[in-house]
Amino acid sequence: MQTKKQQQEHKSQYVIILLLSVATVIAFAGVVESGFTNIDDNGYVTQNAQVKSGISWQTVVWSFSTTKHANWHPLTWLSLALDKSLFGLDARYFHATNLFLHLLSSILLFLVLERMTRSRWQSAFVAFVFALHPLHVESVAWISERKDVLAGFFWMLTMGAYSFYHQSSQKKYYYITLIFFMLGLMAKPMLVTLPFVLLLLDYWPLNRISLSNVSTGREKKQPIIPLKQSLLEKLPFIILAIASSIITFIAQRQGEAMNLGDALPFHERLINAIISYAQYIGKTFVPTNLAVFYPHPGSDFSPGMLAGATILLSLITIVVWKQKTQRPFLAFGWLWFLGTLIPMLGIVQVGMQGMADRYMYVPIIGLAVMLAWGVPSLMNQWKNHRTILLVTFVFVTLSMMFATRTQVSYWKNSKTILEHTLSVTTDNYFAHYCLGLDFADSGKTDEAILHFREALRINPSYPLTHNNLGAALSRKGNFDEAIPLFRESIRLMPSHPPTYNNFGVTLAQQGKLDEAETQWLRAIELDPEFADAHANLGRLFFLQEKTEEAIQHFETAIRLDANHVNAHFNYGNVLAKAGKVEEAKFHYSEALRVAPGFQAARTALRQLGGR
Repeated sequence: MQTKKQQQEHKSQYVIILLLSVATVIAFAGVVESGFTNIDDNGYVTQNAQVKSGISWQTVVWSFSTTKHANWHPLTWLSLALDKSLFGLDARYFHATNLFLHLLSSILLFLVLERMTRSRWQSAFVAFVFALHPLHVESVAWISERKDVLAGFFWMLTMGAYSFYHQSSQKKYYYITLIFFMLGLMAKPMLVTLPFVLLLLDYWPLNRISLSNVSTGREKKQPIIPLKQSLLEKLPFIILAIASSIITFIAQRQGEAMNLGDALPFHERLINAIISYAQYIGKTFVPTNLAVFYPHPGSDFSPGMLAGATILLSLITIVVWKQKTQRPFLAFGWLWFLGTLIPMLGIVQVGMQGMADRYMYVPIIGLAVMLAWGVPSLMNQWKNHRTILLVTFVFVTLSMMFATRTQVSYWKNSKTILEHTLSVTTDNYFAHYCLGLDFADSGKTDEAILHFREALRINPSYPLTHNNLGAALSRKGNFDEAIPLFRESIRLMPSHPPTYNNFGVTLAQQGKLDEAETQWLRAIELDPEFADAHANLGRLFFLQEKTEEAIQHFETAIRLDANHVNAHFNYGNVLAKAGKVEEAKFHYSEALRVAPGFQAARTALRQLGGR
């Protein structure tokens, strides 16, 4: 039976969880009103045939075998497919799932830290920072970053299971910890640094290993184990982390995600990493001018910024090292921050971003720990220090909620987040490129061309800009300018199926059908699940009276994308010509279901006696 004190402790714990939940929902409420963006959401959900088919055995097999989007994260794919099965292609529910996972992780972080440290309010502060900080809007509001919030959830579960193992020394909890870690790696490989964090937890707050006689503030001092024993205990985790790193490296190399980064000299990557550390600290304390993409500065960096960043990092490192005995939480938090950011710093560059808000999803916990325990330890002798700390806690929480709500509002759709990004960054070729895509998808070809040209001016080496500018110019009938752009895009990125598909469309418009067929076949060779290329080949074979081949490609296109308007319409033409009236009516009707304003399909259906 619980004592009155225990009942009061549990009550305060429940109150904190309730306040944390309410604050998080209020701060992020706007995400459920947001739609999909054209920044990866098409590849992850709206144009991904496997995800759109929902949960099935075929989806499970695909999820574990694919390296689509230059990553191996089967649980992320399955999570998105499950949302599709449950809710359809309604962006609100995808966003709600992201928010739910983020909230669960925040609550777990509070419970796990409190269990390890027995410090309720410090643990609560860390959880509130994790839950509400504006730097986390990108991970929660961006549907494609399901991998972030899902991996974060398993990160917290891994730490929680590890705390149970430490307390009981029962092997079953060790194996549960290992299982959660494996699942986390299958959501996103960012968990490769978690074995290092488990080692840090042994140092503080679990006090299993020590550089000296460290006091953690726990009621009962735990037995010290040799560092070697702690390392051996982490060996299975380290092996899994290495395996995940190798798989990720291969996936990103095959997906050509590293091609652009390889062009950056190593010293530029290293300099950017040092400056980024300082910038991440800055954005943690002053989270302004947050953007969905920060261009890599390359050689265009300030020596003053490099010197300032180096001095800042060195001074903090010196201070926390000197305080490692008196205030071990400072070393713990600082090493957590430094260590968990390493895979995302661009030493091995993937893409052309200099930094990213989402990369702080887990590392920010380290800085929050330093503040949560460090500030009270410095104010212990102050008069009314508890009142000051409480007021500060409330002020910081409300400030984060306001800033996060504001940042969430920019994620309403592609246009709003990209225009905001352009307003807070300079020479942002990627934002111009994505905004061009948004205009192109809206049928505003002239506006799209303007943004593609600006993106190309800023960065002439980005292959996707060449491809999409070529496609936009082709729609305007400017084939002479479009074709060299396709060729340059293929030179820069030889394994990008949409470029071959767009090139084929342009060649077909010029009557060069044999050359167009070559490009479409190449697109399918690179991506057998590319529905557009199958639909284009089907129409070509129909025109060439190769009926069987046409039917095969149309059926494949529709299997991959049940809402492919042109595939349904042209397949209907094939069936109507073959006298299969009812089947033709079905596909014309499907085309109209997806695109009610498609007059050619309506006319064809009427001619067959349909409605």
